[in-house]
Amino acid sequence: MKKIALVLLSFVAASMSFAQTKISQYSPKDVKKSEAKTFVTDEESYKLYQEKSKEAALTTDPFITKCASIGNEEAFVYAIAETGDNLSEELERFSMRVDDQSGSFLDLYNEKGYSEIDFTINFPKKAFKPFSKLGVNINLPVTTGFFALSNSKDDEKNVDITLDFDYESELAMDMKKFLAKEASSSAYKDLKIAMGATGKVYINADKSCLEDGVDFEELLTYINSSNVDVKFVFYVGTSVNIDGVGGKGLMDFTIAYKGSLNKNVINKFKAAYEDFMAIVNGDSKDPAAIREFPGTVHCGFTMYNDKNVETYVVYDESDPYAMVIKFKEALEKAQSVVAQ
Repeated sequence: MKKIALVLLSFVAASMSFAQTKISQYSPKDVKKSEAKTFVTDEESYKLYQEKSKEAALTTDPFITKCASIGNEEAFVYAIAETGDNLSEELERFSMRVDDQSGSFLDLYNEKGYSEIDFTINFPKKAFKPFSKLGVNINLPVTTGFFALSNSKDDEKNVDITLDFDYESELAMDMKKFLAKEASSSAYKDLKIAMGATGKVYINADKSCLEDGVDFEELLTYINSSNVDVKFVFYVGTSVNIDGVGGKGLMDFTIAYKGSLNKNVINKFKAAYEDFMAIVNGDSKDPAAIREFPGTVHCGFTMYNDKNVETYVVYDESDPYAMVIKFKEALEKAQSVVAQ
């Protein structure tokens, strides 16, 4: 089926499409002061911080208890409904536009040699205002993208496939508004979370990829050349003061790939994913395929004092295998604790 073949090819590209984001990694200046008296400066003080964090999370910290029960609060339920109303008109326009463009996509390409699907969403600025009233500030600064198919200028037997999008979001807690009078008694003084999934993918392929009967495995054999620049980022900024111990903490996670798109690359991604999921599902085998992961990754967690001076690097890793082994050990430890 022509449409099935095209959708499968676009799915391969879309599943990898993350590139340079416009949102920036947080700096300690972006996070409010913790007002802690003892800051994390070494492994010993970090262990103390961890122990106190567990105690706060498992007991009665206002932030934890509020998050656990917020789904039952009338104001929160109302905010969800009101936000839904604010988004409904744009989401309906988006759905109708994508459906219309998708339905005539190949017909338009066959007629004019070019066709595209616009995935841009223009959320109104007031959309998430109901949540901001509760101290939960949500921002979607960039929500653009398109998928295009065009005749190749270099060879009439080939087709150019382009995917370009940038979807980003940020959530920032206003603790004083969120917790009201209980804000001063909470260990959590600030929390910011940002994530982005953006990318540019270009593929030049033989037009035969659009023919009926082309299955997923065959699609990759039709690619003549490709250029992929993809990236996913996740940033967290926190400020914590637990019984006088804490500071500012910045966490980042990045996964990216820059290069060509071919069967070898896809197989390596697939094998790495399967080994990772085996660990998640409790398999004790060595995740050897992670060593062949074709992309780049980084995970970091750094602590700062209230003067924005770095005090302790908790974690700074760019080796995919080392990261997965660390995750495996943490998962096994958590499972043993639950079993007890």
